[in-house]
Amino acid sequence: MKTLLGIIILILAVTNMTNAQIASGGNYTLTQTTIANGGANGNGASISGNYSIEGTIGQSAAGTNQQAATFNFKPGFWTAQPHAPTASSVSIVGRILTANGRGIRNVRITLASPSGETRTVISSPFGYFRFNEVLAGETYIFSVFAKRFTFANPTQVISVMEDIDGLNFVAEQ
Repeated sequence: MKTLLGIIILILAVTNMTNAQIASGGNYTLTQTTIANGGANGNGASISGNYSIEGTIGQSAAGTNQQAATFNFKPGFWTAQPHAPTASSVSIVGRILTANGRGIRNVRITLASPSGETRTVISSPFGYFRFNEVLAGETYIFSVFAKRFTFANPTQVISVMEDIDGLNFVAEQ
């Protein structure tokens, strides 16, 4: 029962880290107030003894083992969840060209994401197109379609890691 009481008090102390204070030397008394006899041993009891702390949140002396006669304190960092990297947005710019290098207007360019989402743009009068806010770190499928032109390579699969300027499609003669 005393072990269970110690675990409950330790859990309550860890979940209430904003009220934690630094103490030094000697024996420690840890007190937890309960509401309506609802925790601890039913009467808001305290527990005393020597304690060893093996990690706390945000200690400035992270990883430095500090010892005295009646206590052992090894600070460190705890995180609830690992921080996942976030993907940044990039732009994809390209041009639709004839075999002799002139831009082709009104060509439909489609971007398909790994999740199946598609986005479509139409080339400008000089054949330029742009996709904004494309997530980096993914592989995309780019396809073109024109009524009057055919393309030797109408589909390109690109792993996007940064802005791309020069994703071109060239029509056959």
